[in-house]
Amino acid sequence: GTRIRTYMSVTNESEKELEFTTALHTYFVVGDITKTSVSGCKGLSYLDAPPHGSASSDRVLVDEDKDEKITFAGELDRIYFNTPNEVVIHDDARSLEIVVRKSIKGEEHLSELPDAVVWNPWIDKSKATGDLGDDEYKGFVCVETASVKDKIKVPARGGTWSTAHEIEVIRKK
Repeated sequence: GTRIRTYMSVTNESEKELEFTTALHTYFVVGDITKTSVSGCKGLSYLDAPPHGSASSDRVLVDEDKDEKITFAGELDRIYFNTPNEVVIHDDARSLEIVVRKSIKGEEHLSELPDAVVWNPWIDKSKATGDLGDDEYKGFVCVETASVKDKIKVPARGGTWSTAHEIEVIRKK
C-alpha cells in the first residue's frame, strides 16, 4: 500500500523541564462514516466524552471497550489508553483499510505515543464548528496517535524528544 510518515520533534531551550500532552491530528477522508469502523481498541480503557460535552471534566472513564470495532451512529469522542502499535480504519464504502502505526520499523529510537483519539463530530457538533460544513461529518474520521494520560517530559537546556507515526492505505480485494 501507499505509506506516509509524520515526524515531530521538540527541543527545550528553557531553564525548566517542559511537560506537555500532544496528538498528531489526522483527519481521514472516508466514503461514508456509517460504513466506517475502527479496530484495534477492543479491551482497552478509554475516556468517553458524552454528546455535546465540552469540558474535559465531562469525560467518563470506561474500563474496557468490549466491541471488536468502533462504529459511528452519532457523535463519538474517545481517548484510548495504551493502544497497540496498529489501529485500523475500515472504509467499507471505498474498500480501503487505513493503518495508523505508532512505531516505525527501523526508527526505534523515536518515542511512541501511547494513546489514541478517535473522533467524529456528527450532526450537531459539525453544524456548530466554524471550520466544518454542516454535512462534512459524513466524510471523515479522526484517528490520532497521542499522549494524553501521561505528560511528556523534556529536560531543560537543550533536551529533545521525538516521535513519529506511519499511515498506510491498503485497497481491499
